[in-house]
Amino acid sequence: MDDAQAYSAGLAGSFLSAASGAGLTVTKHETVPGTTQCQAGSGNVQQYGPVSQKIVSSHADAVFYAGYYCDFALLAKQLHAAGYNGKLMSDDGSNDPKFVKQAGKAVAEGTYLSCACQETITGSKFTDFAAGYKSIAGQAPGTYSAEAYDATNAIISVMKAKGASVTKADVIDGLHASGFSWDGVSKTVTFQANGNYSGNAIYMYQVKNGEIVELGQVSKLVGG
Repeated sequence: MDDAQAYSAGLAGSFLSAASGAGLTVTKHETVPGTTQCQAGSGNVQQYGPVSQKIVSSHADAVFYAGYYCDFALLAKQLHAAGYNGKLMSDDGSNDPKFVKQAGKAVAEGTYLSCACQETITGSKFTDFAAGYKSIAGQAPGTYSAEAYDATNAIISVMKAKGASVTKADVIDGLHASGFSWDGVSKTVTFQANGNYSGNAIYMYQVKNGEIVELGQVSKLVGG
């Protein structure tokens, strides 16, 4: 399923392609516009009644939801009410403690969440970063906190090298320069010629006992 946003449609498309390549059978692809989009308001859980019944009737082993935690929580609750016993999975848009809070611990238990972010990071650099982050933000680092910190410092390093008269073009050239890299707290930051980050590590998380727990890098979990 996807919630009709461009972000979600892209994820759903990637999932469909990968699932087919892995030999899985996709029972149905549904597009159900989100009722909250994580904005003000409680959303409408009843919206997910008909599609939940379709899913239960399909006997699908798993449901992948491309979207954000607010509507995923509504869907999860409605699926639970409809008697669905299969696995639930979503993306980094749902990798948020608020998903567990809004869906309820019992409903959220066992849900898989994928993310290009790593939150269980070892080393003194991350320890120092985490302590500084918590002192400023009042909470522990979350999804993409370390990656955002590293990306920001990579940009700052280029700005410092260019000097006080640095321009946007200088920053772009610097980041794309041959040999450029920034050794961050989460990973080494480098970029491809088209501006995309050089790296494709995806991590899997799962809700266990009401907490989102990192299981590890997907390629290592599946052995490929």
